[in-house]
Amino acid sequence: MKEPSYEDENAPGLAPPSRGQDDDADLPNDVDDGYHAYLGSTFADRKDMSRLGRAQELKVSELAEILVRQADLLEKFSHAINLQFHCPPARYLGGNYDVSLRLVIAQSEGLTEFSACTQGLGDGGLAGLFWTYLSTFIGLGFVYMSLAEMASMSPTAGGQYHWVSEFSGTKYQKFLSHQTGWMSTLSLQAGTASSVFLVGTLLQSFITVNYPAYSPTRWQATLIIIGVTVVIYSLNMWAAEAMPVVQNVMLVIHIAGCLAIVIIIWVLSPRNTTDVVFTQFLDEGGWGTTGLTLMVGQSSAIYGLIGTDMAPHLAEEVRDASRTVPNTMISSFLLNGFLGMVVLVTFLFAITNVNDALNDETGYPFVWVLRQTVSLGGLNGLTTIVLVVCFSSATTFNLATSRALWAFARDEGVPFSSWIARVHPKLHVPANAILVTCGFVVVMSFIDIGSEIAFDAIVSLNVVSLMFTFMMSIGCVLVHRVRHPGSLPKSPFSLGRWGVTVNIVGLSWSTFAFFWCFWPNTSSVTTQTFNWGVLMFVITMFASIIDYMVRARKSFAGPVSKMHLS
Repeated sequence: MKEPSYEDENAPGLAPPSRGQDDDADLPNDVDDGYHAYLGSTFADRKDMSRLGRAQELKVSELAEILVRQADLLEKFSHAINLQFHCPPARYLGGNYDVSLRLVIAQSEGLTEFSACTQGLGDGGLAGLFWTYLSTFIGLGFVYMSLAEMASMSPTAGGQYHWVSEFSGTKYQKFLSHQTGWMSTLSLQAGTASSVFLVGTLLQSFITVNYPAYSPTRWQATLIIIGVTVVIYSLNMWAAEAMPVVQNVMLVIHIAGCLAIVIIIWVLSPRNTTDVVFTQFLDEGGWGTTGLTLMVGQSSAIYGLIGTDMAPHLAEEVRDASRTVPNTMISSFLLNGFLGMVVLVTFLFAITNVNDALNDETGYPFVWVLRQTVSLGGLNGLTTIVLVVCFSSATTFNLATSRALWAFARDEGVPFSSWIARVHPKLHVPANAILVTCGFVVVMSFIDIGSEIAFDAIVSLNVVSLMFTFMMSIGCVLVHRVRHPGSLPKSPFSLGRWGVTVNIVGLSWSTFAFFWCFWPNTSSVTTQTFNWGVLMFVITMFASIIDYMVRARKSFAGPVSKMHLS
């Protein structure tokens, strides 16, 4: 696909296909606040897009603007990222398909996070889960400060694979960018699979609680996951226009539900002592030492705090992206960490028997806590809140992941790129990218039939591949910063003289997390307890290298080839 070009960085925004370039003279000038009346972008956005060799093509609809204003009050109390999302852009859709995507970084919010804390409780206990959460929050803080600066310097939907292309050496940029793009895609796909896995297994747990005679099996869980995937596929294919309303409703349920659960547990649930919560460790994995146990168990905390990196992938679709995206990343991460800590500590004080919680028939410790706190009716109500929030998160995650895959395919980054990047002519959605994303979830669901720790394996795959992209992007900008001082693009969000220090800490922590997330849950490894995420990561890495050697080295040029460097 031919890329748009610019005569200079002050060129007006390119019009959609329905307008000719000769009509650009009819476009209104920027208003006083810098808002471009035709495209909905600021002058700074168009300047950034010009440097990156991209066209600012996305218009913000009146409906989306109304939804943003209505949601402004809610945003003051939430950690949602409200981004105007065209999916995909009108230039490639042949239409004006707008949705307002309220990207709730649900993996880092307490309700979803505590649903996925089983590994951390088994490998670390109450105290272990708390302290690994705190240390992970600090480590990821340096990572996200580094990413926020890159998002400000180069606000593009490519995210990590674009930054690697821009800041690595010319000789290796194409290969490194291609590998980073593959791992970024893998991380998003695994993250989507894990979110759907949560919904499916929570549904099975819901049945178990209400029908004691029911004996759950893993193959049944797989069927439920596939069923949930079909529903999500249908929503993202045929009901995407309703997403603004749905996401606004989900945001209200999210906030109200979180507050309700926390208050109910503090009022009604029996509680541990402070000493038990902050000093009582557990080694269910048989690792032998507290330190090793905590290293293995920290995957739960990492999984609970990642998600902020989703924001840069929507950078081309927000106003004043070089300011908005990094500021949103940092503020949402800080607020996420605080809210997650509140919910986490609440549940830690309520888990009066860790072994019973871990061995609950539902497989979810938080269900055990609610069972000790409220009646069956109350349990159903509170569990439904968690289920609805998780389903909303899974639907939104699937939506964003399919768009990221579509964008990478548009750059010829994956095999069958022309097919994956195809847009449905009537529905105006990237139908094939949605299908591939849902297909990946279905394939991952079959792991649950043969492995007791399928979810942990998917989480491991999600985290490991994500850490790889962090290592590559931060490593490249660090080397560029050291070798060519003062040559980085000027940006509203800058680390300044602390850049090298922050990058070094962020790179070190990413490498540290990358290593430990390969480990299995227990020291006694069998085919059922083996961390299959390791094997899937290695296979994907080899596949990406083969793809590059056979196909991509000829067709994939790397984003930097499109940039207009001054």
